[in-house]
Amino acid sequence: MSARLLILPLCLLFVLPCAGQTPARTKPRKEKSVDPVAEQRRELARSLVSALAEEARAFRDERLRARVQARAADLLWSVDRERARDLFRRAWEAAEAADADAERRRNDEMRRQASMTATRATSLVVRSPNLRAEVLSLAARRDRALGEEFLSRMAQAKKGGAGAPPQDPPESVGHVPPAVTQRLQLAETFLNAGDIGRALQFADPALDRVNIYTINFLCRLREKDQTAADARFRALLARIATDPTANANTVSISSSYLFSPYTYVVFYGPWPSVNWFDKPRMLPSPSPELTARFMETAAQILLRPLPPPDQDRGRAERAERYMVISRLLPLFEQHAPEQAALLRDQLAALLPDVPDRARNTAVTTPPAKAGGFSEHA
Repeated sequence: MSARLLILPLCLLFVLPCAGQTPARTKPRKEKSVDPVAEQRRELARSLVSALAEEARAFRDERLRARVQARAADLLWSVDRERARDLFRRAWEAAEAADADAERRRNDEMRRQASMTATRATSLVVRSPNLRAEVLSLAARRDRALGEEFLSRMAQAKKGGAGAPPQDPPESVGHVPPAVTQRLQLAETFLNAGDIGRALQFADPALDRVNIYTINFLCRLREKDQTAADARFRALLARIATDPTANANTVSISSSYLFSPYTYVVFYGPWPSVNWFDKPRMLPSPSPELTARFMETAAQILLRPLPPPDQDRGRAERAERYMVISRLLPLFEQHAPEQAALLRDQLAALLPDVPDRARNTAVTTPPAKAGGFSEHA
């Protein structure tokens, strides 16, 4: 089997020179004569790739089966798309089975370790590679529709799994739908490869809400294409301005796009959770117009009527609003002093609902810096 698997990289020497070419619009010129020997070699390579992909159906190792079929499909895409699509789908089925088996093994190991006595050391449980993500990345690069098909299948599989519904706002860390995170992770692979157009094709359906993952993607996009990122952030501001469910955490997370890229603060009642997604670094400075629009939208949300403290989450929501206003008040004083006076009044109204320790933490927290990063996030 090892010898057969060497066929796949060797075939690159013959398949890719012709499969990866696309006709260029140039001035008509005399066609070059076809080298019959080279053409025979390419045809042989295509046949070998197809044969290996067919043989992979009998592999007992589902991980190997998925990877061989996915890479064979990638090689054959430009010469036989229907065959390649079929191979991608077979690879996906093998990857689904392999990922499910790996998850079962991981859960069994976690249960085994949990049953150990306290006197025995436990070993680290390492998560297996996400084979579906590997297949998805290759397939989506070749065919957007096929990528969307696999994303949909992944989302349906997640819905069927066990797990309690989230108790906190969807923009809170850890409470973002898996379908959203998977879509944005796929988009980020294209963004890192410099394919901004393909990245946005997959990311745009998820960029209709504020959460850590959407704002983090926009920060990465801002490094590559500030105009595209700012346009999408501006659209997000328009949405949350009219969204009755937008709250203090929505403001806190969205503020990171302008003032603390890659660092996100979420409040659970008065207690903060700080999340770093990357090394802090300076990004292109936001325009005064976009900064003003954010300040206006943020003030509008933070100045909405307060929920009664005896309602469900009423007291916690009041504390969260107090903490976010305290954190961002220096920015309002700098960029929107008219709104800052109103927000100070709001702080006074919220003060009785915040523990003493949290009040002191909020008051002494330094402000973020426009267009950059502050250590407190």
